[in-house]
Amino acid sequence: MTTTHKVITTLDEFLKLEQAWNELVANSEVDHAFMKHQWFAELIQAYGLERSLSIIAIWSDSQLVAVAPICRRSFAFRITRAKDLPFLASHFTPRVNFITADLALVAELMKHLLQL
Repeated sequence: MTTTHKVITTLDEFLKLEQAWNELVANSEVDHAFMKHQWFAELIQAYGLERSLSIIAIWSDSQLVAVAPICRRSFAFRITRAKDLPFLASHFTPRVNFITADLALVAELMKHLLQL
């Protein structure tokens, strides 16, 4: 299987994924409301996360097959500035995870996350 990936960094890019994202969720093991595109779209806009998006999307041919709903965050740890890559979530999100058509794609998502 030949795959390509893209890091989604803008709200406009993210919004274009709605149909493909929801189809992927429906065909994955994480098919619940908190993984739907609409939930993430509302979360991004409500918390002003537009400028911190780092969503990794993987395609096989023209089909979306894996997503890591991630954002970039800077924070202070004692006196040091630090960065991390948390899931797009809030305290209202009871669960969040990678979205994959095949669990073997988790390794590829992790490879791209480590490159960030």
